[in-house]
Amino acid sequence: MSVEERVYRVLINLLGDTNLSINIDSNLELDTIPKMDSLFFLEMVSDFEKEFKVKFNLEDLIGQKKVGDFIGIIKTLVGDGL
Repeated sequence: MSVEERVYRVLINLLGDTNLSINIDSNLELDTIPKMDSLFFLEMVSDFEKEFKVKFNLEDLIGQKKVGDFIGIIKTLVGDGL
């Protein structure tokens, strides 16, 4: 499974029933995610860290606006060939 597919799966699991109304892809802006607030953001980051066995630095998280931004950071941390 690719990095992208795993990121999308994490988001789908977090969103539960609300994911039916949005298109989850790398262009999805984080502030348009229905449940997005500071708690959801922390849960999302924590789930990404668990899924990919990485730890984000605060600098990694500042200014991230799209799902694709997280995909890029994760690929940098773990490599592209997962």
